[in-house]
Amino acid sequence: MGVLQTEGCVGLSISIMADDSVIYSKGFGYADYDRHILTSPDTRYRIASISKHVSTMAIMTLYDDG
Repeated sequence: MGVLQTEGCVGLSISIMADDSVIYSKGFGYADYDRHILTSPDTRYRIASISKHVSTMAIMTLYDDG
């Protein structure tokens, strides 16, 4: 598994679930770069309307895959 570089990275949190249980959860990068506040799995992001595009792309990919 590769190493994720977080220096100067915009915040990213990831959780992986299997059978209704979280098997991996971690934050990478900064929630607030200027104040050096790191992310965590509980960091809240203000994603606004960008989630609509991500959801649409996921649905279209599933549709294309049958």
